[in-house]
Amino acid sequence: MESRLFGITNTDLRQLAYQLAERKGLTHSFSEIKKMAGKKWLYGFRQRHPNITVCKPEPTSFARAAGFNKVAVKKFYELLGLLINKYNLDGSRISNCDEMGMKTVQQQPAKVLARTGKHQVGSLTSAECGKNVTVICTANGCGRFVPPCFIFPRKRENPILMGHTPSCSKGFFQESGWMNGDIFVKCLQHFIDFEKPTTEKPVVMILDGHSSHTKNVEVLELARANGVVLLSLPPHTTHRLQPLDVGFYKPLQTYYDRYIDRWLRSHPGCVFTEYQVGEAFSEAYGKAASVAIAVNSFRKCVCHKLY
Repeated sequence: MESRLFGITNTDLRQLAYQLAERKGLTHSFSEIKKMAGKKWLYGFRQRHPNITVCKPEPTSFARAAGFNKVAVKKFYELLGLLINKYNLDGSRISNCDEMGMKTVQQQPAKVLARTGKHQVGSLTSAECGKNVTVICTANGCGRFVPPCFIFPRKRENPILMGHTPSCSKGFFQESGWMNGDIFVKCLQHFIDFEKPTTEKPVVMILDGHSSHTKNVEVLELARANGVVLLSLPPHTTHRLQPLDVGFYKPLQTYYDRYIDRWLRSHPGCVFTEYQVGEAFSEAYGKAASVAIAVNSFRKCVCHKLY
């Protein structure tokens, strides 16, 4: 049921146990009023079956559930396999590029200690929604990370915003703060300058099907001239097939949120703004951008044949 996105909860399991006991005519001490097994039975069941655990599921839209199908995934792996054989690729020549929004408010507040019985426990944030700064990260299958790019939601450039960001990072300024075709051309050039691919020894860049990536003539021409082969993921499959989505961005977001928590405690009466995003991201990036995380992410998603 879990693999079909209809996982069973603890309550469902207790109700099923009661129904099975009744149908089989077994002697039991389950509640006849609630028509479910007790919590002690649930604890015993989990001890008898250590291979089953309770997890917090990730919300998955219907589009993603329908898009992640055997036909689409098989086609993607066939294309990747052809490229690996054609160019004799290894993990160092297969990269993944993806963007993520880093907000000025915590996305997942950490658990805190509170008095037993208190039903409402709060955690301080800088604002209700906060501002969004887009960060573009790129890594390859050997664990090598390209310095990230930042897109700040501003009309005018302000170099102060790039203070304390990771070394060799690039900063761009756009009114909405989101990716567009012109900025992605600059990000691709940043990748080329760092990785130095050639037409004789090309690299494959895996990315999603955003229009700024795949429907941009300037991007396609720049990639072709410099030996970058763009491979687009099937629609609605990035949550399973994109390495950075699967294994990197979650720990990055966790470290980033914990930094904001500490910053707010040490700066009472102040709010966390886009001027502190660079420093917060730099600390989180230093902890999350490890070789092990990158290699495991690629192994799990698209490059399992290379390991």
